[in-house]
Amino acid sequence: MTTGGGPISPSLAMLIRAQPLFEGLDQRMLAKLIDQGRLVDFAPGDTLIHENMDNDQLFLITEGLAAVSSSGTPIGKLAAGELAGEISSAKISPPVATVRAETALQTLSFPASLITGIAATDAGFARRLRQIAFRRISGQPSGK
Repeated sequence: MTTGGGPISPSLAMLIRAQPLFEGLDQRMLAKLIDQGRLVDFAPGDTLIHENMDNDQLFLITEGLAAVSSSGTPIGKLAAGELAGEISSAKISPPVATVRAETALQTLSFPASLITGIAATDAGFARRLRQIAFRRISGQPSGK
């Protein structure tokens, strides 16, 4: 895993804006996400999230493919534009699955404290975060 610094490119800023979770956020909150988001690269086999362990990041996949498993059983894949870590970011429960890079993977990583801070001040965002997390728990598509 390597973490990149520097500003987020305009194309990545567009990916943030296109993610349903972030729809409706005002420009100030979008700027905060763009400012605090960090590019993180994962090699195939690297673990982003460990099931039942603390997770302090919300990941927006920008490139590559991630494999999701629960109790060692494969349950899905995540691709560009999809989120990982929304269940723990919503403070619903510890992660209910392990997420590993299946291919070379790049993500935008946001501190969970930023996500919970936005949820505390924006009811629409908090509702979308919970909805996405509950859909993920129930096995329904979470949407891009």
